[in-house]
Amino acid sequence: MKTTQSFDAIGTLAAPVTLTATNTDNVFSKKSEVYDSVVLRLKYTPRAGQTNRYAKIYVLESDNGTNWYYRAIRITGVDVSDIYTIDPAGAVGIYEKVPNGGTSTGGAAYQVCYKVELAGLKHFRIMASEDGAANFGTLYVGLTFLNPQCR
Repeated sequence: MKTTQSFDAIGTLAAPVTLTATNTDNVFSKKSEVYDSVVLRLKYTPRAGQTNRYAKIYVLESDNGTNWYYRAIRITGVDVSDIYTIDPAGAVGIYEKVPNGGTSTGGAAYQVCYKVELAGLKHFRIMASEDGAANFGTLYVGLTFLNPQCR
């Protein structure tokens, strides 16, 4: 029997957060060792008059919930190529752009959905920022954690 847990992680649909240029301003963490995957539902809206902006989405992992590392996992999304949240050398965190490609129109909403495999991951973290330096847009992140069986 598959169990799930869903909730708002960053903002709500009715009241999304205003992004900043710093990814540590918008963070959500959860103990995840009983889940095998998580679905991220994102809605990003660049501020009106701001074009070609994008949200940066980072996924991190931790064994103890204290020391965090960019997760070398595959993220699959609708109309988005598979990406890894860490470079092949393991040195620099790679973020996913929303919208993919970074081309946007100010005031237009962009919605995407990603599934992240969590097998063996004890703690999960998502962080978000925007590429601009001022006049930031908004972001909502909803999560659904999936468990293949009751434990």
